[in-house]
Amino acid sequence: TKVVEYVTKMHAIMKDNVDGGNFKAVLAEFGGRLFTTIVNHIKVFSYNLTGTMYLVCDVNEYRRCVANWGIAEL
Repeated sequence: TKVVEYVTKMHAIMKDNVDGGNFKAVLAEFGGRLFTTIVNHIKVFSYNLTGTMYLVCDVNEYRRCVANWGIAEL
């Protein structure tokens, strides 16, 4: 929840301060780095069945958050 809140806040800040093609480029870069960070974080841990279900829920929330950006590359 905190990650989604932070990413949503950063999206709003970027939207207010960057426009046009630059906005899409910044979002694509931010999205790529977010993806890399999440994947690297996930790889560090081992998961039991319950932890795996939490992970699936978290990843779905991340996907929903980024899907609202409307960037095809993400």
